[in-house]
Amino acid sequence: MRSLLPTGLPDHPGWRRLFAAYATSKFGGEFTKIALFARTYDLGGDVSTLAFVGIAQAVPMLLISPISGALADRMSRKRLAIWADLVRAACLLIIATVDDLWVLVGATVVVASGTALFGPAEGALEADLVPDEDIVRVSAVRAGTKNVLMLLGPAAAGVMLAATTSAVALGLDAVTFLVSAGLLWGVPEPMTAAEPEPAAQGLLRSVAVGWHAVWSRPVLRVLLITQTLVVLVLGAQGPLLYEFTLKVLGSGPETFAMLMTCLGLGALLGTVVMWRRPNLRDHGPRLIMAVLIIDGVALGLFSGVGSLLVCMVTMVVMGLISAVFWIVVRGVLQTAPPAQLRGRVLGLFGALVAPIELLALSAVPLVIPQWTAAQILGALAIAEVALGGVFLVQSTLGRSEELP
Repeated sequence: MRSLLPTGLPDHPGWRRLFAAYATSKFGGEFTKIALFARTYDLGGDVSTLAFVGIAQAVPMLLISPISGALADRMSRKRLAIWADLVRAACLLIIATVDDLWVLVGATVVVASGTALFGPAEGALEADLVPDEDIVRVSAVRAGTKNVLMLLGPAAAGVMLAATTSAVALGLDAVTFLVSAGLLWGVPEPMTAAEPEPAAQGLLRSVAVGWHAVWSRPVLRVLLITQTLVVLVLGAQGPLLYEFTLKVLGSGPETFAMLMTCLGLGALLGTVVMWRRPNLRDHGPRLIMAVLIIDGVALGLFSGVGSLLVCMVTMVVMGLISAVFWIVVRGVLQTAPPAQLRGRVLGLFGALVAPIELLALSAVPLVIPQWTAAQILGALAIAEVALGGVFLVQSTLGRSEELP
């Protein structure tokens, strides 16, 4: 396993197994997204059924993530992640063997719930296994791997579906989660992990304690506000960028695909930057705010200049900045809260993404008739720069103790 991972990667006990489990599980998750759609059509479904499948995949992330974070703080994080993998494997086997659309939708809900359980448990366990000074480097490797697997997973699903049936593909997909569970089984329980929260405290009360912890700590409160804006921008970005490509650049889907490629290239460059300069995280929220300002300026240039070359360059910059942002944010979320609250903090922040993205996408049809895509992107750019500037000035004018 050592030879398959980047040279010089910190070799903390159990972390390499955890990383391999994450990569295997993530590959399976990306594979599943494509194979489920194919299976739906094979069972006689249509576009409406695909919508149900999409909702079945999205809703658990919103509803389960806060609770899964609380579970990760009151039981063994390793065992919770193993159970999440085993449940996903079992449900994929059911989908592959039972020829019923409603069974498929129901099992998809459970698969997505397993994914929602896995995320906070894996993230909190990683922070238990890795010292704070190495968390950015491992997060950079994790982010780069995620970007690659988001390409390889669907590609592998396409090849598999061309060579065999959707049922066989899903059956093989189940194996990836079994492999992940097996790798997790070999991860030692961290010696430095906090004691699990007593089960006597109700689960909903446990979630409420997590929310209070987030809002009472300035560093987490600032990140909460910042992430909300960033997800709003990213959630609306896809359709707005496509509209911008058609109306402003006067090009078609191939140019949009090229711009998305530039964004992905920038994201990979961002992971390399954070791998080589992990000490950037020492600047904490100040770095996050500076990154937000740079992203806003790049988005403003993208929307205001209207040149294809400028758009390509700014997309690379925005991809790089986005990767740096998310790596540093994840590092802060893993290290800022006490160990006994890590699961809840990660789960609560993860639960924000789905509803805010939905809100952003829902707002696009409402505002497009009044403003052009370029005007909306410009307004989002101004909002990014303004928010980043406010918090940056606030931390500089004697409030840095609130933003460790």
